[in-house]
Amino acid sequence: MSLVYLLREAGVDIVVTVHGTIRSYVQVDEEPIRLAVAEGSTVGDVVERLGIPLERGWNAGIGGKLVSASDVLHDGDQLSVFDVIGGG
Repeated sequence: MSLVYLLREAGVDIVVTVHGTIRSYVQVDEEPIRLAVAEGSTVGDVVERLGIPLERGWNAGIGGKLVSASDVLHDGDQLSVFDVIGGG
């Protein structure tokens, strides 16, 4: 069974893109990744199920705005997951 198959559930359709070195955790070749997730699924649920450890440190955005692991996903969301960016 592929990871893509395991991630497909009835409910909310989203599109995920993963950028930077954090992409190495994801075992899905297609980009963007189109998923159907259960209603009430959070950003953290999807990130974790893609194989990215929550403790690794990552950022995510929907519609150009940063979101957190606890934010609930909605039908049609385009989720971007990327490395933590620092500066000084």
